[in-house]
Amino acid sequence: MKKKPNRSRRIFKVFAAVILILLVLMVLLPFLFKGQIMEAAKKEINSNLEARVEFEDFGLNLFSHFPNFSFHLDHISVSGINDFEGDTLAVIESVSVVLDLFNVVKGDTYEIKSIHIARPDVYLKVAENGKYNWDIAPREETDNAGQRQSDEEGSNFQVALKKFEISDAHIVYDDVPGNMMVTLSGMNYILSGDLTAYHTSLQTRINIAELLIEQNGITYMNKAIVAFDASIDADLKNEIYTFKKNSLRINELALQFEGSVAMAGGDPDIILSFDAQKNTFRNFLSLVPAIYQKDFKDIETEGDLSFSGYVKGIYTGSELPSFKLEVLVDRASFKYPELPSSVSGIQLDMDIDHPGGDMDKLTVDVRKFRFSMLDNPFDMTLFVSTPVSDPYFSTRVNGRVDLSSVSKVYPLGQDETISGSVDAAITLKGRLSNIEKKAYKDVDASGSVLVKDFIYSTGDVDETYEIKHAQLNFAPAYLDLVNLDFLYGSSDINIKGKIENYLAYALCDQGLKGELNARSKYFNTNQFISGDSGSGEIQDTSDTDTAYLSAFKVPAHIDIKINAGFNRVIYDNMELNDATGIISIKDEKLTISNLKGNMLGGTIGVNGFYDSRNIEQPLVDLEVNISRISFLKAFATFGILQKFAPVFEHAAGDFSTTLSMNTRLKQDMNPDWATFVGKGLMNTSEISLENVNTLDKLADVLKIPSLKELDINPLKILFDIREGKLFLKPTDITMEGIQAGLSGWTSIDETMEYTLKMEIPREIFGEEANAVLDGLLSQAKAGGANVSVGNTVNLDVLIGGTLSNPTVKPAIGSPGKGIMEDITNAVQQEIDKKKEELEQAARAEAQKILNEAEQQALKVISEAQKQAEQVRKTAREAAQTIRSNADAHAKTLVEEGKKKGILAETAAKKTAEEYKKKAYSEADQMVAEADKKADGIINTAKQQAARIRSDAQKKVDAL
Repeated sequence: MKKKPNRSRRIFKVFAAVILILLVLMVLLPFLFKGQIMEAAKKEINSNLEARVEFEDFGLNLFSHFPNFSFHLDHISVSGINDFEGDTLAVIESVSVVLDLFNVVKGDTYEIKSIHIARPDVYLKVAENGKYNWDIAPREETDNAGQRQSDEEGSNFQVALKKFEISDAHIVYDDVPGNMMVTLSGMNYILSGDLTAYHTSLQTRINIAELLIEQNGITYMNKAIVAFDASIDADLKNEIYTFKKNSLRINELALQFEGSVAMAGGDPDIILSFDAQKNTFRNFLSLVPAIYQKDFKDIETEGDLSFSGYVKGIYTGSELPSFKLEVLVDRASFKYPELPSSVSGIQLDMDIDHPGGDMDKLTVDVRKFRFSMLDNPFDMTLFVSTPVSDPYFSTRVNGRVDLSSVSKVYPLGQDETISGSVDAAITLKGRLSNIEKKAYKDVDASGSVLVKDFIYSTGDVDETYEIKHAQLNFAPAYLDLVNLDFLYGSSDINIKGKIENYLAYALCDQGLKGELNARSKYFNTNQFISGDSGSGEIQDTSDTDTAYLSAFKVPAHIDIKINAGFNRVIYDNMELNDATGIISIKDEKLTISNLKGNMLGGTIGVNGFYDSRNIEQPLVDLEVNISRISFLKAFATFGILQKFAPVFEHAAGDFSTTLSMNTRLKQDMNPDWATFVGKGLMNTSEISLENVNTLDKLADVLKIPSLKELDINPLKILFDIREGKLFLKPTDITMEGIQAGLSGWTSIDETMEYTLKMEIPREIFGEEANAVLDGLLSQAKAGGANVSVGNTVNLDVLIGGTLSNPTVKPAIGSPGKGIMEDITNAVQQEIDKKKEELEQAARAEAQKILNEAEQQALKVISEAQKQAEQVRKTAREAAQTIRSNADAHAKTLVEEGKKKGILAETAAKKTAEEYKKKAYSEADQMVAEADKKADGIINTAKQQAARIRSDAQKKVDAL
């Protein structure tokens, strides 16, 4: 009896086969379509961004989101072009995109279902000119009628997003013209929901581990923790978004808000209200950066909080919706448990109100801000209105702060102390227009600030800051600095004077003007620049004049004149006594006028300026007059002398000089020698020189030991400095009966070139030098020369090498009674007579040898070129045959694959391309090797030709 087949087993086999085929396809499909998707991604990125985008790798996956396709790019960088060339906009660890599989297989469109951006590091910048680096979307082209031209092909990508996610982002927003910096660290963002449906529910969540907001030097948020959760009902067709009960938390202040946003004709119609979920002062206190960062979890607080507001109306850009914020704090206090006292009686009643429309309708009203610290109350009120057209302000500050009590209510840093008192009673009221017009009779500004016995110290610096007494009185037109006695370490300064236009400067960016008188018994600028403890001793910084300095920006919109009188000033390694002068600050320039003082036993006068308008390369222009300063002290003090004139270290005497200089500075405040231009005149006393390496070598070469120690008559020296060199103009020198003239240059790299023209009396030469001269005289006379010897020897000495290792080479001197000229002329006449006879015979023979060699060399090169060309021709013909055969074979493979279906065709195309790639590579290699061989033939011929010419030249030289 015939056995019936098992039907269930057959079904299982078929099912298993189907599963196996699906698994194979899941493995193969990413590889089969990898190139296709990659090209589409590149095309889409390049066509939609005006930026330079690079990525290291990409990948495809069908398992993790089956039946969808997962595509990811890894290690992406986006850098700017044009105005932001070279700037990095973003560095992203990876971007993952989930695509609809069936669209990928069809190849018509690519439907995006989700996007995940992992660990982006983004730098957003608004440049000084107002341009921003994230403006990388391509400009839409328009036709002649001004209509936007559409892309005929259109994008192959369609969005059907269900989820958009950013994880662990670091974002920096740098607004240069607005002087604002926002930093978000550890940011995670998730948006989920069906963005393809007309009606949908969207869930969004933002968490920021650290939020930093700074503007104009003020920190508004410092490492704040932010969490935002929102559930939004979205009518995408009508563009109406309804917010349910949603929450925003900043540190411990949790806000709840609800409402809706509708896009009315393109402009949002907003109805939102918000209030604090927990009505405690502690939550509001967490917004104060200095307190939240200081053991906030342990702070004991009391007090109530009311925090609420709304936004209602249409925002059009020029017209604002109405909005209101009310903050009320009552009966509040806070105390650190380890400290004995608290800040109590804290009250805040603030209202920010805008009824809608023009921003000029905004009002800010701080009706009350009050606190008490150890029974010292402090009060302030503020009202601002019409902030756009003509701001009106009214503020009052009244209170006393005993700084010694700060440490009893707030934990200071380690080794940080503060003491003293501040009393303030100030009233300011008026309109900006009156201030701009200087109509001060309509402005109320009165009161004063008084500081007594202020002392502050910290472990970061060795010395304390002290203000013994300071008083500042307020008037509408000016601030009267009655007195300021300031001490830091061993430095002291007293300042008095008036500062005008302070209200216009603070409120409408007009210029601040003033004139101050500054006096000091001792002022060490190094203490403020480098943090030196200020021992009163001058520091040895001769090797690095300004190593710890850096370029600084002089404030704009300031016109301040300071009449200075300092008994003793230390700057770098220089000491100036009884200094007087005028320091002006204006137009981002610091100008010094008629600065005079005693220095290094002489006097100095300085006029000039420091211009910081180009802070990358500040400009310095100075005129310096120095009178009767010793060479040795000047060398130890001025770095420019160590660079250009180390001879000063070995000179006894003094000098006076005038120097004008103009140079750009590097960021370390050292001159940019490529831009340095200077000139000057130096007058010296008698100079004694010894242990100068150049003079020692000169004495040894000329056999005149007395040159090693010289007394030089007073000099008048003219010099220029440019292109990193000091050029010494011809200078007359009288030394030990020798008349000389010196000219040349020294470079910043210590190289030098000088010519010393000397007239040396014969009697100065020693026995050894005279023996040499007598021998030369006898030889000249034996040769028939009629030689006479005068009383002086004229000699030029070429001085070169470097300052540390000079070279000295004597040369023939100028015409006169010198023996060098007489000997040279007599010997030269005899040589020239015989030389002419030999040269005429040798020229003809030499030319014949050279002509024959040239003909032979050209023949060798010509034959090599023919041989090389034949090698190249044969290789190119063979390579073309290989390529043609490869094309034909590849075509056959593809045609055979078509007969077996789409997968076989795809595989055949890949095999064909690989085959062609390999064949073409072999052909290219063949051509490259032939070119190399041909080049070798020609190079060998050229070397042979060179040897032929060289041998011929050697024969000519031997004639």
